[in-house]
Amino acid sequence: MPSHFIRGLIKKSLAFGGILTGADATVQIIQRQAKLRQFEFNWESLQRHGLVGSCVIGPLLYSWYYVLDKRLPGSSTRTVLLKVACDLIIANLAYYCAFYYSINFLQHKNHERSIEAARNKVLKTYLIGMLYWGPLMTINFKYLSPQSRVIFVAIATYIEMNGLCIVSRSSGRKEKEKGLLVEKEKALLVPVVP
Repeated sequence: MPSHFIRGLIKKSLAFGGILTGADATVQIIQRQAKLRQFEFNWESLQRHGLVGSCVIGPLLYSWYYVLDKRLPGSSTRTVLLKVACDLIIANLAYYCAFYYSINFLQHKNHERSIEAARNKVLKTYLIGMLYWGPLMTINFKYLSPQSRVIFVAIATYIEMNGLCIVSRSSGRKEKEKGLLVEKEKALLVPVVP
């Protein structure tokens, strides 16, 4: 493997980890401000998002775009459309599955619960992601130089990650609320012994 690939992989992986952690921090700040409570970061969530960004998503996307640019060089209309189609059909699905599975697994959920949580969220996120990334990647592959792509994709990813962090955090809250309701119902069924 070329050394420039390894250097790029490390840089991009760390960048995606930082972007994902930053997006989760932004979501936490916004959610706390909406509740007008004293603010304190959820450090475990920030660590999960940083780990997933650095060790799962970053390497996945960097390797994908490296191979895609090698297999489909250039920026002709046909090539751009092929790159966008491949990106939307293959990479986006793998990306969203990896994101939701990894985040849930790192929340100490077992394999089956992580798969179920990913299954519940991936389709909706994938469809919205196709609408979001299709035009952005067309602009990226057609008009931007490879040097400008990193900044462009980083900004677009930060915006999308804020949405993904909101979705990943909202499901945990729903599960906790559901668990509390079940516990309350169980408490009502427990006979009181004088």
